Amino acid sequence: IDYGPCAFMDRYSLATVFSSIDRQGRYAYGQQITIAHWNLSRLAEALVPLFSENEDESIAKAEETLNTFAGHVQQKWLSGMRRKLGLVTAEENDMSLTTSLLQLMEKNQTDYTNTFRALSNEKTLDQPLFKDADFLKWRKLWLAKKPDFALMQTHNPAVIPRNHLVEKALAAAVEKDDYSVIERLLAVLKNPYSEPVDATEYASPPPEGGEAYKTFCGT
Repeated sequence: IDYGPCAFMDRYSLATVFSSIDRQGRYAYGQQITIAHWNLSRLAEALVPLFSENEDESIAKAEETLNTFAGHVQQKWLSGMRRKLGLVTAEENDMSLTTSLLQLMEKNQTDYTNTFRALSNEKTLDQPLFKDADFLKWRKLWLAKKPDFALMQTHNPAVIPRNHLVEKALAAAVEKDDYSVIERLLAVLKNPYSEPVDATEYASPPPEGGEAYKTFCGT
């Protein structure tokens, strides 16, 4: 599997895409289920002859299985999001509560990791999202569910290998033969759910312009 075009999303956006050759957003963050289904469909085409001697029956079996994919992914995704929001008991409005938050995050161009970490720590950030009237309404509904903050703190990392930090570490190693930068970064990443001593360096979003980060097959 080619992991070259992969990277970590900073500001939440369904349109997030890193691959330099993906100009149409085919593999954008919000297209994951769609493109995964497409890939599985191509795999199914190759396996169809093995399902049954009757081609029509084989195709029907493949389609039946593929049609369950999106639902399974949505269930797994929601299960993970419940943990990120500390929702111990599954309720019908969990999906709408989750998507409402994500829509507010996208509207306010909020950092994905730091937003969930702030919610985990019962803190607010000096960002537009936390002053948004709709967010304040959302927060009230969420708090009414009595979220488990301890659970949240084990599912929302304080640090991730942000793209600009990885690039900085690589540059120091390649250009200056200085491996101390990457060693410090790796030491912090070994405990992603612990607040880093130097939060300004390791937990901050990229500087202005860093959102335009692009990856290549050789990244």
